Amino acid sequence: MIIGTMIKKKLDEESFYQKLRNYTRDKIECTHHSFFRFSEEQRKRFNCDFARDILLNQKPILAGLQYNGTSSLFYDFEDNKLLRIMIIFISGRIRVITFYTIEKHQLPKL
Repeated sequence: MIIGTMIKKKLDEESFYQKLRNYTRDKIECTHHSFFRFSEEQRKRFNCDFARDILLNQKPILAGLQYNGTSSLFYDFEDNKLLRIMIIFISGRIRVITFYTIEKHQLPKL
């Protein structure tokens, strides 16, 4: 793992979730980079609306601040997996940097 994406500080999950809920769907944006880890077929499911739904409607099981300043959020997902979403807060918006699935045993131990 690149040191920049390692978590340097654990954040309170409930407080972070409440902070996310202060944003509306139109204030959460994605870029082409948000989906680079997914195949074209997977992008039909894992799109910006999917990311918005997760961010606004599910409390993360782990929230942390990475060395590169990005927030990293982990959510329970299907088939014994987790969803990792990396975001930044910029100009009154949330930008989804990237998101992808990981195995549960890959959850960082903080």
